Order: sequence, then C-alpha cells, then structure tokens
Amino acid sequence: MDKIREEEIIVYGFPEYTEEDTLGFTITPLDLRIPIKADVVAMATSKENFVTLTSKCELIRGTFDNHSESIALPLKKTINNAYIYTDLYSHHCFIVISPKEIFYLKRENSAVFALSKLNGKEVCSIAFPSAVAPNDTGTILIGTSDGWICSYRLKVLDEKGIEEETLTKLSLLPNKEPIYGMIYEVYNNGKEGVKTLVIAATNESCYMFYDSVEVEKLLGLYSSARKVKTVAQKEMLRTELKGYYSYSPKNAFQLRSFIWKTGSGACYADITRKDNTIQIDDLKLQPYTKQRQPNSVPNSLSITAHHIFFLYKDSLTVISRTTEEEKYTEELKV
Repeated sequence: MDKIREEEIIVYGFPEYTEEDTLGFTITPLDLRIPIKADVVAMATSKENFVTLTSKCELIRGTFDNHSESIALPLKKTINNAYIYTDLYSHHCFIVISPKEIFYLKRENSAVFALSKLNGKEVCSIAFPSAVAPNDTGTILIGTSDGWICSYRLKVLDEKGIEEETLTKLSLLPNKEPIYGMIYEVYNNGKEGVKTLVIAATNESCYMFYDSVEVEKLLGLYSSARKVKTVAQKEMLRTELKGYYSYSPKNAFQLRSFIWKTGSGACYADITRKDNTIQIDDLKLQPYTKQRQPNSVPNSLSITAHHIFFLYKDSLTVISRTTEEEKYTEELKV
C-alpha cells in the first residue's frame, strides 16, 4: 500500500491475516522514504518495485529495499494527470499522459521511448497477462475511450531500442463507453489447450469473457460474455478494475479475485481453477464506508484474499470480506 505526500513517498506494508485471525489488523511504514520535488500524479506497483510520475514529468523508479532512480521524460511542462501501466514483474512500463504523449520505459537502461503506433490514440487502460517475457510483451490489450478493445505488442531490442506492432482493433463494446479497466489472463492447460479470460470495465458495466480460444476470437463471442450493469448512486469520473494475484516460486502469479469500483459500491468476485476449468463467482457488493462521509466513493481501492481496501484523500479503511466489518482505519496526514 502506498501513501503520497508532496514532499516524499512513504511506502506502507501490512500482514495478510486469515479470516480466523482474532489479533486485529496492523499496518506499519516500511523503512522507505523517497524525497520528491513535485506532486505525484501517477503511480504503479509490482512484486518488486514501483514507478511514480511527478507533475514536473519526472519518473521515479524504486525498489522496496530503499533504492531509487530519477528519469526525466522528454517533456518540459507541468502535468496534472497521467497513468502508469506495468506488468506484475515490472518488465514493461507504459506512461500515458495524453493521446500524443505515450511513452515506454525500458527496464535495462532506463531509456524512454515515445510510442509511434499509439500516437493519437485515446488509451484508457492496458492489460498484461501474468506471464510476460522480459524483452517481449507478447499480445497485450488496450482499452480506448470509444469502447474498443485492441491488441498491441512491443519487443525490446538489445541496442536498437524497441519495435512496435500496429495496434489492431479486436472488439467494440456495445455502448462504446470508455474502457477504464481491464484484466487479461491466459491459461495453458496442456492437452486441454489455451483458455483465455478477459474482464473489461466501464463506469456503468463490467464484461467478462472466458472460453477455450485465443483472445482474438474470444472478444467476438458476446453470447458467451457475462455482463453486469451497475446503477450508480453517485457520479464517478473514472472507475477502477484491479486483480488480486497469489504468488509462489513454483506456480508464479495466479489470478484469484478482482474488484470493480462503481458509484454504488465495490463489486468483487473470486476466480477458482479446477479440473482445467475457470469458475467466476457471482459478484458481491461491498458498500463504501467512511465515518464522516458515508457512501462516499474512494479515490482508489484494492482487494486481497480476506480484505478490501478503500483509499480516500485523507484516510485508509480496511474491510473484512468475511464479516464485512471495518478492521482498520488510519487518518492520512497529507
């Protein structure tokens, strides 16, 4: 979990208690404080490190052992908003500032490249499968402001920079809504072949596609998609869709749950894998809780095996998924 101030970045960590645990919930700051010279406008984290972008177009990439480096984007202006997308291992990092300002951060030498194949595209979300090669994104998915799900691929060259493949439109969502969040997973089941899961979220709807076909064919199968529509109680500028992945050295990352921010609450579901099949549970709704402002939509949220996190501008709240009770609250002095 991260907490952002104008003067520094403070990274917080927490233990993941089981539902039977009666010791309560604690959260403590890690020994990691990184000074910054401007407001943070975007941040992305992965298993081993994080990347932030300040309003002065300065990238800060750091690890959780207190190492960080500063990288300047080729822009000389002040920005108020941006988005960073990275895979679970931080092999690949995309920075979206505007349709004409989309960049790729190369991991090996921290070089920054403007992406010509995405230039002029209204990119609203980028989704990676959990298994991504260090020098090749493979097929990744991009959601646009006019409801298109597109495929894209980028290769990292040793000394020549990068190589992009042309953005290809795969599927248009029925209402042509901006796709603000996506989850993309590919399961290789040996003799059973490849199974693909795609979840795409807009402010009003969540689409879930799953079948035993490649992603290019999957996204045309609207008859097999599950669609959930929310009735927003409050206006929301931009939804969020996040996945929870368990990790082990043997099995690497596995998608276990996802959570979707709506105007009426947080919708979430577990994903189970058994006998070469994938089961997506029915979505549950967790109302937002905040003592001073009940039902207010949080700035961000997240999910783990047993807890849901609501991050507001001035506080962090942790809810038990089992009891739906508030387990922890901290006021953030920002």
